[in-house]
Amino acid sequence: MMKPTACPMAYFDATTGPLLSSQIQRRMIQQIGRILQGRAPNEIFEIGAMRIDLPLSISQAVYKMVALATAESKVVSDPRIRGGLPVVRGTRIGVYEIADLSKGEADDYILEQFPSLTRTLLEHAKLYASAHPLPRRKGRPDRPRPPNLRTHSISKNLLS
Repeated sequence: MMKPTACPMAYFDATTGPLLSSQIQRRMIQQIGRILQGRAPNEIFEIGAMRIDLPLSISQAVYKMVALATAESKVVSDPRIRGGLPVVRGTRIGVYEIADLSKGEADDYILEQFPSLTRTLLEHAKLYASAHPLPRRKGRPDRPRPPNLRTHSISKNLLS
């Protein structure tokens, strides 16, 4: 598990880091560390024609951390409820079911189908599912069927 102070560094590294030289990238990540420890001011850096907005990057990372913590607080996994599958707190609505359904259906349709679900809880369920994906099963991966494959079933009566 990553320390909360490392999240802004990782967020900056993933979003802005690839656009920078390794030297500037390293310097900015070190600066974020100093800012989070209170040893440096949270400021915007201008290096040549480049402008690096560390306050924005840090605030976005913190916002995403808070959103995930809130989503995690709205989900419960209890072995007595649906065998321990994560559900929206206070309901029996599965988080992964909601996330799968949201891939093909509009939020309004999902909310109609689950009256106890609010738009906020729906967003929390989707965020939780994306942050905590189900482990892939072991073995061969599922292969998609060729598009024109037809299957036929033959009964024993036809074979005799």
